[in-house]
Amino acid sequence: MRLGELTDSDTLKLCDPRKLIRRSSVQVTPDNYSFFLPGHKGDRFFRGNTIIIPKNDKDYTLNPS
Repeated sequence: MRLGELTDSDTLKLCDPRKLIRRSSVQVTPDNYSFFLPGHKGDRFFRGNTIIIPKNDKDYTLNPS
C-alpha cells in the first residue's frame, strides 16, 4: 500500500470517492485483518480487491539479548 491509497488529497479535484477504503469494509479476526480496496490504477476492470494481512507471531526485536 502506498500512502496515497490510505489518505485523501487536500485538492478536491484529486479526490475520488470510488477509490476510498471504507471503514465498514475492515474486518478483524484473531488470525488476520482485511479490508476492501476499491478500484485503483493497477485494477484494469475496477472491480476492487480484498486485502488480507495475516497475523505474524514472529518476534522481530532489534537488539536480541
